[in-house]
Amino acid sequence: MKKIFICAGIVLSVLMTACSAKKTYSYSEYRVEQPTQSVHAVPVVADLDVQQEKITYSERLGVKVSDLSDSELQSLVEKEKSLVMNNAMKTHGADVLVAPLVDVQTDMNNQLVITVSAYPAKYKNYRSATKNDEWFINVPLVEIK
Repeated sequence: MKKIFICAGIVLSVLMTACSAKKTYSYSEYRVEQPTQSVHAVPVVADLDVQQEKITYSERLGVKVSDLSDSELQSLVEKEKSLVMNNAMKTHGADVLVAPLVDVQTDMNNQLVITVSAYPAKYKNYRSATKNDEWFINVPLVEIK
């Protein structure tokens, strides 16, 4: 009788572990080890080949505006704008979008539509910077007057 209870307990525990839902999680992150290591990099210069024709790319989000609070809506739009711009670059084979204009509207079904208009561009002619490129490297990005 004792053997039957032990065998039944083993079978029951095996069945319970086999039927349990398995939850998985994965995470990766780059972290600089302490002490901090320094790297000296040579500046790289490239030409930017900007297409003459402006592209327009749109995506409709499957969310109704009326189902979201103002803060949820703002958070969603900020996140989705980046994704739509990324998808526009992928679709048009661009490395970067020049002068992008992002337009967010609701359609007839009260769903968000995000449209990006820009000039797609690709980097080309990569090379190490030379002494002749020094003027560009030292130019401030914003001049304060």
